[in-house]
Amino acid sequence: MSAEKFKQCPKCGVWLSIEDILECAQVSIIGMTLDSDDFTFNSFYFNHDAPDCGTTFTMNVLDFAEYINEPIPQDILTGQPGCERHCSSLTDTRLCGKKCRWAPFRRFMDALMRKSQGKPQDTH
Repeated sequence: MSAEKFKQCPKCGVWLSIEDILECAQVSIIGMTLDSDDFTFNSFYFNHDAPDCGTTFTMNVLDFAEYINEPIPQDILTGQPGCERHCSSLTDTRLCGKKCRWAPFRRFMDALMRKSQGKPQDTH
C-alpha cells in the first residue's frame, strides 16, 4: 500500500494516504454511488471520525481499482435491464451479483465495511 498522502479531509485538513483510508479506525466507508451520466464521478463515501472532525468525504471508486482482488468486467450494466440499481442509493450497501464493471467495487466496499467493524483504534 502507498503511504503517499493524496486526499485531504475537507473539514479538518489532514492529509490521508490510501493506507490511512483503508486501515485507519477513524476513517470508515459508508457507501457508494454511481453517476449514470458520467461514470468518472463514481464515488465511495467515507466518514472521518477524528476528534473535532466528523465530516464525510468522497473518493473516486477507480482510485481503488488496484486493490480489487478479482477481475473487473468491462461491461457497464448500470441502468440496463436486470440492473438491481444498488449503486443508485448511498444507503443501499447490498452486493451486486451481476457481471458489471462496478460489482467488484461493491464487494470491495462490503469487505471494508465488515473490516471496519472490528478495527482497532487508530489516531489518524
